[in-house]
Amino acid sequence: MWIVWYLVFSIHATATDAPVWPLVLAGAAFLYLWWLAALIFDLVFVWHRYIRSNTTPKLLKDIRERRRTAVYRSRAAGA
Repeated sequence: MWIVWYLVFSIHATATDAPVWPLVLAGAAFLYLWWLAALIFDLVFVWHRYIRSNTTPKLLKDIRERRRTAVYRSRAAGA
């Protein structure tokens, strides 16, 4: 990275009529898009790993079935 900065500013020092702001703007846009891509990847990974493929629905179903069987057993014992 430092080599790129050295080359850019050494070229800019020889050609003083060339503006540097387009290069800085392009660098900022690149870093922003890189950050955005990493953020989106992280959110998609977390969604698929921990929310969509979660075992919570299975656990809730097991709890509901155990509760239903306990209610049926208590009703059968009381009748």
